[in-house]
Amino acid sequence: MNLPLIVLLVILVLAVGLILRLRRGSGSAPSAAPTRPKTPASAYHAVSIKLSDYPCTAARELAGQRFLSSEAPKLPLANCGN
Repeated sequence: MNLPLIVLLVILVLAVGLILRLRRGSGSAPSAAPTRPKTPASAYHAVSIKLSDYPCTAARELAGQRFLSSEAPKLPLANCGN
């Protein structure tokens, strides 16, 4: 075999090996621990209605009010066409 062909084959094998290693990860990075849900700072969770550019009357009536999460009005709001 001639030298340029051998060099080309070596470069090709190295490139394929590098691509395969990058795809599956190098294995040197530690695996991430499973994430747990963030614990709330308070036992009470409140929500409020954020108005869009053209809110309906039902949404405007609720603007600025805060609701406990379990007591918040269900979306879409009744009588709201937007």
